[in-house]
Amino acid sequence: MYNVIVLVVKEGLTPEGCWVRITDLGDKCFAGTLLNEPNQDFGYHMDDTITFFLYRGEDGKNHLVSNMNETR
Repeated sequence: MYNVIVLVVKEGLTPEGCWVRITDLGDKCFAGTLLNEPNQDFGYHMDDTITFFLYRGEDGKNHLVSNMNETR
């Protein structure tokens, strides 16, 4: 098992890094369990499962990001 920092983002909130334990690998995303309670109300809490993906930033570095906005 691997624990990673995932940047959690949601419109109207400040992006926040949270510890996540990877539990599943998909073709285009990962799934994992939140290991800490986020400081803001993203709608998810410690021990919830979230999905996230690999994003290459403008800085050329890879980041793990979870988009907490509702899909329409």
